[in-house]
Amino acid sequence: MFRLVLTVAALVAFSQPAFAQERPLGAVINYWTKLAMICIDARKDDSLALSERLTACDMVAKVMDRSFADPDKAPRNQAEANVFWSRRSAVHSLKGSLMGRIDGVRSRRVCEQVQRQWEALLKVRPEAYPAEYRELAESHERVKQSAAGPWNKCREEFGL
Repeated sequence: MFRLVLTVAALVAFSQPAFAQERPLGAVINYWTKLAMICIDARKDDSLALSERLTACDMVAKVMDRSFADPDKAPRNQAEANVFWSRRSAVHSLKGSLMGRIDGVRSRRVCEQVQRQWEALLKVRPEAYPAEYRELAESHERVKQSAAGPWNKCREEFGL
């Protein structure tokens, strides 16, 4: 439980500083990635119960959503929005994975996370990345291809 408290403290620390008026895409990538990494790290932390790991990812998702709505942190162009949506899709994927482990099956709530992941992935416009970030566009296409299978299965099973 102590680690969960540290995770919450980290969320608060990462969510506090506002970006300067002009900001490089690298800083935006670092911001959203640090938030997503809290969920990634929690998912791998065997000292936490699965429900605690899911709680950490839920908190990350809430901080991400609040930051997205904050004028100082919200994406200012499509390249920045791409970074947000790609990291948000990762959090949905991780939440779905944890729910699947808790439920023991591909349940409706797992598939709802798969659906949210897919919706986030569809909001990414790879062509909006600057040339020096083309690898992000290529990575997005690989993630989208790997997410298509689970998304199609969930559509078949639950009509989402």
